[in-house]
Amino acid sequence: MNAKAYGITDYENMTPPPKYFVVDSKYLSSEAAKAETHAPKMSKSKKTKITQLDNKWIEKNLRDQFLDADGIISPENYNKMKEIQDAIDIADESVCLRLGAKVDNTGKVTYYKYGSDGKVLTDPTTINGKTKNVPRTWSKE
Repeated sequence: MNAKAYGITDYENMTPPPKYFVVDSKYLSSEAAKAETHAPKMSKSKKTKITQLDNKWIEKNLRDQFLDADGIISPENYNKMKEIQDAIDIADESVCLRLGAKVDNTGKVTYYKYGSDGKVLTDPTTINGKTKNVPRTWSKE
């Protein structure tokens, strides 16, 4: 699948799991983007109240992604779309993983895991005796 203007890209992973990735990328050139614990904040539509990478945003954009030039979804694409949507609905990361990709000003890409509400997932981590919520990163290594 190709990325379209609205920002969603689904990737079929050639070395599962997971089978699919839903990725929204952000290029951040500010000093904040260089901070290791900074994950990109997903935009929220004022009109629809839908946040990027939340379940409703993925559902809408998956549908748009699979429409052909005539506005029809082929049976093959429908099955693929349904498989991704079902995995998103039950948070099955072995089938589909929801990621935000931060591209910094040096070209380094860091992937962060996001939840059904479009917010980055965090883990409490103790650093220098203080507990902080650190964004979950993802890598295939």
